[in-house]
Formats: sequence, C-alpha cells, structure tokens
Amino acid sequence: MHYFFSGNIKQSGLVMDKLTTATPNYIYSLRKVTKNAPANAIRVRRSSDNSELDIGFSGNNLDTGSLLDFVGTENLFIYSDQFDNANWSKSNILAFGSGSVANTSATLDPIGTNTADLIVEDSANTTHYVQQFGPTLSSGTTYTFSVYAKKGGRDWLHLLLPSGVFTSGSAYFDLANGVLGSTSGGVTATISSVGNGWYRCSISKTATSSAGGNYAILMASANNTISYQGNGTSGVYLWGAQLNSGSTPNTYNRTSGAVGGNGFVVTWYNQVVGNQDVTQATAGDQPRIVSGGVLFTQNNKPSVDWFSVTQDNKGLLAASNASIYQSMCVFSMRAGCGSNSRVTGDMRISTSAGTGFWVSAHTGTPQGAINGGVLQDFGTIPVPTTYPLSIIYQVADSASIRPSIGNTSGSTRSWYGGISEVIHFNGNLSEYETSKLLKEQSKYYGIVL
Repeated sequence: MHYFFSGNIKQSGLVMDKLTTATPNYIYSLRKVTKNAPANAIRVRRSSDNSELDIGFSGNNLDTGSLLDFVGTENLFIYSDQFDNANWSKSNILAFGSGSVANTSATLDPIGTNTADLIVEDSANTTHYVQQFGPTLSSGTTYTFSVYAKKGGRDWLHLLLPSGVFTSGSAYFDLANGVLGSTSGGVTATISSVGNGWYRCSISKTATSSAGGNYAILMASANNTISYQGNGTSGVYLWGAQLNSGSTPNTYNRTSGAVGGNGFVVTWYNQVVGNQDVTQATAGDQPRIVSGGVLFTQNNKPSVDWFSVTQDNKGLLAASNASIYQSMCVFSMRAGCGSNSRVTGDMRISTSAGTGFWVSAHTGTPQGAINGGVLQDFGTIPVPTTYPLSIIYQVADSASIRPSIGNTSGSTRSWYGGISEVIHFNGNLSEYETSKLLKEQSKYYGIVL
C-alpha cells in the first residue's frame, strides 16, 4: 500500500526511538532522528579542490555552518591565485620564470603566506595584462569581479569586464594611495585596504547577455592609461581573483581546477549504526547540497538536490541488498523527472506524458494516494510544473532490495528534485504509528496533510 502527502512549513523532532511495531534499519536524514545516530550525517566534496569532509550535527540538526565554511563561497574563476596557469592568458607580460614570479617570496600575500604572484610588463608599447575566460553568466543577474593587488613598480591597476556579457564596464585603481580612479560603463567599483600594501579591487555590474567572456586584469601607467611603453621591470603583485554573483565580492574562496562554492554528497550515513551507508564515489555522479555557496533547502530545511534532468546513473548506493518492508521518503520533484525515476530503492514515480504519475515499489501496484488532503485510490496524481515537498510511504511484504537514494545501480532512472529523508523498516508499522510518524514528519518539514 502506498500513500502520498503533499503540502508546505513548521518544525519538531522525530519519535523513532518510541516506535514499537517495527524498527527502522536504514535511516538517511539531514537531522538527527534517533539518539543512537552516529556523529556524522553526510560526507561532502567541495568543488574548489575536491577535498572531502564529514559533516555532523549541531544539536539535532545538520551543522550547516561547518558545511558552508568548508564548501566556501561562489568563485567562478578556476586557478584563482595561480596566474602562471595556462587558464590565465598573458599579453605583453614577461614569462613566469623569466621575469614574472609565481609564489613570490618578495612579499607575503594577504593571508600571510607566499602564494601571491608578481606579473611584470615587457617593453612593448601596448597593453599589458592577464585574463581568464569565464563561464556563461545569466543576463539580468549582477556579478562582481575582484582581485587582490599590490604595487610592484606599477602603481595603477585596471579591471575590465567582457563586453559580450556586460556591454561595457571597467575601473582604474590607484595602488599607491588606495583610491579609485576613473570608472566606465556604469560599474560600481570599490578598493579596500587589507594591510601590508594590499588592496582588494572590485567592479560590479548587471549582465546584459547570457554569455561567457574574458575578465582582464591590466597594468596602467596612470589613471585612464592602459596602453604605454613598458620598461621590462615594473609590475604588480596579484592574489585571489574572484567572480561571483551579487553586488559585492564574496569572502575569497581559493580554487584550482574547478569553480568554487559547490558541495556534493559523497556519502549519506545510515543513522542505524552497523547497517549500510549509501555512497557515490564518482564525482560527476554525486548529488549536490550547496550551489554557488548557497545551501539547498526545501521549506527552509536542508535537502539533497538531484539537480540535472540528465543525471543518469547518479544515485547514492549501498554495497549490497537488504531486507526491507515499509519505506518512507520526504521529497520534491521537478518538471522533467523521467518515467520510472527512482526516489529510493525500488520506489519509483512513473510519469504519463507529463500529465500524472503513479507510485510503485517492490509490490508493483499503487493502492492509494493522498494529495493535498484528498484521497485518491488507484488513480494517477496530477503533475504540475514542479511538485512541492511531499511525503510518500508504502506498506509492503519483505523484499531483498539494494538500499539507494536517487537511483538504482546501472539504471537511467535518476531522480530530478530534492530528497530530504529516507527511512526503511524491518517490518510494517501499525496504522497508528504510521499516522503518528507522518504527522511528525509533516510538522517538521512543513507539509500540510
């Protein structure tokens, strides 16, 4: 038997330890729902350098502060402080190792280490700069381009936005006196001292086209002068370039081969200690919990996001099959979720030409659904553009199923939406305890029954 509840917001704590008619043997949740839960809820990989960290609880809720601190803010540049990297193209700059210096010891960077670079102009009578081609941005969204700079023979710096993305936009910065020079194209520009002669220089503007383009950091001989006769010895120190959405520069997030600010779930730990966790070792197949430095939430509660309609084979999987009876899941669905998409284990939602869906699991046939408080026996449930946070559960005979979330092994039926909580039991709860648990979940997750 299957039931489906849909709706919208409130809070509480789960009563797992008080159930008597069946025992949960697999609990995957971003809140602590049993007193014997392990210390960690999930293991997360950050995009900026692929480092991983276990994230635990703060009280009975996910430690979102530690999660966001670890993942870091949005930074759409790669190799953000490695200006010698090939992703930063150079024009009329002396080669690194032959004038320009990576990780210079001549000055400490803004955090007191030796990771700043010195770029030195050649002797050509032209512009002297480094630039990186940034990703496609969204028209109508405001972005901020920033870099830390310190004079190294040249006192002026110029930041230039790509015209194909912003139409126009640039600003001059006086690194000797820490003041703004001229601006153009309607940008908002700032220069802020961070000590030891370092300044964070930034320009912000709203994109006018959804496109990518080159973000240039140029040396200048004076205000309004970027084309000049170089001397082959003067330069500027650079560190910490950042491109982020918003009208101010984010807290700096150092990147290497990928953009910063995205966090992906590697492992979702089972809160029943000793039973299987679910995991996904392939980076490109992992669901996301932080995007652009922002936590993914549903009804103001943390959730795991299966974020791509083409995320085939992207599930968190246990190592082997297990005996499962009743299952419960808190989820949402986006338009475009495919036929037989798996929300957990063998529990699937099958769409019918985009007009409705039905719920099935290892017993095969749906027996009932509640949608917005209306009982719908043996029927299809209308599919809107997106489906709100909802609860689905089934009562079934025992089946040997590989615990999984968002997919099953080897299938092309990945979920497209969010999943907040999955609970499997070693038996079927009584109708009373099922109702009690549904009410608790609906109160915590803000789902109106």
